[in-house]
This record gives sequence, C-alpha cells and structure tokens, in this order.
Amino acid sequence: MSEYEQRPILKALDGGRGLSADQADREWRAAWEEIATACDRGLMTLHPMHPRRPDLLSLARDARCAARLPAEPRLRIG
Repeated sequence: MSEYEQRPILKALDGGRGLSADQADREWRAAWEEIATACDRGLMTLHPMHPRRPDLLSLARDARCAARLPAEPRLRIG
C-alpha cells in the first residue's frame, strides 16, 4: 500500500431502497412540510388581491395535507 490512500471519487447510492418504510415516510412528510412552510411564506408576501393567490392557497393546503399538518395556514406577521 502506498503512503497516500485515495478515497473513492464516486459513491453509489441505493436510490432509497435501504430506507425502512417508516424512515421513507418521515423523509416524505418532512419534504412536504418544507414545501408547506415555503407556501405560507409566499402567501405572507403575496398581495391579498393577487389573481393567482387562490392557486397558492390550494397548493399550500395540499402540501399541509401531504405533510399531515393542520389544514389551516400558519400565517403570522413577524
């Protein structure tokens, strides 16, 4: 063996096949929670009369549902 050992350049990933069902579900819900949080932040900055606001409200509702969060938005100023 040489004095310098080279680490592998690439690492093979199993595409999530190594996750347990519970772990995969937790990761899925966490991802949707991030999306729901982003939607809520977007709704706080979007003008209340914006013509596409209902679309974002619908997306936020769906994201909260997928994340198993309460259906109502958590829109707070500050």
